[in-house]
Amino acid sequence: MAREHPTPTFRRLTQEERDRIVSEGERLYRERVSEEEKRQHHGEYVAIDIVDSRYAFGASLGEADDHLSPLPEGHFVFIQRIGLPFRVHRSPRL
Repeated sequence: MAREHPTPTFRRLTQEERDRIVSEGERLYRERVSEEEKRQHHGEYVAIDIVDSRYAFGASLGEADDHLSPLPEGHFVFIQRIGLPFRVHRSPRL
């Protein structure tokens, strides 16, 4: 069962802030998540708090995110699907 979270305060992030979150999240994913954890959680999601480097796994985006909640003010989460593409792009057959 998902925990109840305080209502977050939202603001629009700049492209520079988004790029920094992605860059830091990718770095932490490479450096902190072990190959063994990647094998154990293949196909799942990992949510990484880019401020304090905590991370958690989940079968869905929401589940991985819930494992890190509540998120302290000023912290950001990067979410990566493990071993599979995050999105699948399909094109019509010609």
